[in-house]
Amino acid sequence: LDDAALQAMADHAVAWCRSNGLQVLESSAPGAVGTRPVPLSLLPAALPAAELRRCFSVAPTYSALVDRVARDGDWLRETLAPVRGSDAFVARLLDAHAEADGDDDGRLMLGLHRSDYMLHDPVAPGGGGGARIKQVELNTVASSFGGLSSLVSRLHAHLLRRFRRASDGAAPGIAAVLGANR
Repeated sequence: LDDAALQAMADHAVAWCRSNGLQVLESSAPGAVGTRPVPLSLLPAALPAAELRRCFSVAPTYSALVDRVARDGDWLRETLAPVRGSDAFVARLLDAHAEADGDDDGRLMLGLHRSDYMLHDPVAPGGGGGARIKQVELNTVASSFGGLSSLVSRLHAHLLRRFRRASDGAAPGIAAVLGANR
């Protein structure tokens, strides 16, 4: 896509987000509240199926690790104690954890986990080994945008339908994403 077509797609996406509730609250000044579109990609990413299956296969192991750490309150508080004095957010989390620790018998917990990935395509001698998905973050606090995924999927489908003709001369990466969704 040329710069003008890409800007048109971005402008259209912003309008679609505002019309369909794909927004977050934003406060720009005391007493003033506005909204803005959620951070997102304009197009879906084409991922190798084998790499996606690999992500699914390791997710239970990561979840079990997070669960073990969360259930060991003494270790968690001791490990994060040096950060408490310099990070107010971590201090509040530790206070909340200490307050909640011992409120139940420890058998029932809810874990909301979000893993963030990037596609890494190394340039290896002899032609490379293909793209691999690399986990860049495991998040247990900021999992709230997961509920917006169905709206993002609808936006992507809408943009792909609307801007398909503009993509005919697109760069190979964009053309591949658009072509994979036709």
